[in-house]
Amino acid sequence: MKKNNSIAQTLKSLREEAGYSIERLAQFFDGNITMISEWENGTREPSIYDCCVLSGLYNISLDSMVAAISPGELLPENMQSEYAHESWINRLAC
Repeated sequence: MKKNNSIAQTLKSLREEAGYSIERLAQFFDGNITMISEWENGTREPSIYDCCVLSGLYNISLDSMVAAISPGELLPENMQSEYAHESWINRLAC
């Protein structure tokens, strides 16, 4: 199932800005080109370990790398109003 999400778009943009092809980036992940493609089309999400590797390769903080994630990507739509009063979810929207 493909998701339309900002983290996928961010991962692709970061890779392109760093000048890596999918094939070159995959070399840092056991040559798994399919996995990189899935991250960038939103059908798979990188693990926290993978995010740490990516942030090191791109020389950015994890915070910067995931700053584009919207609250809607973290909570299902039917739960967003239920937790709207929670301060942590409001901080994520900033």
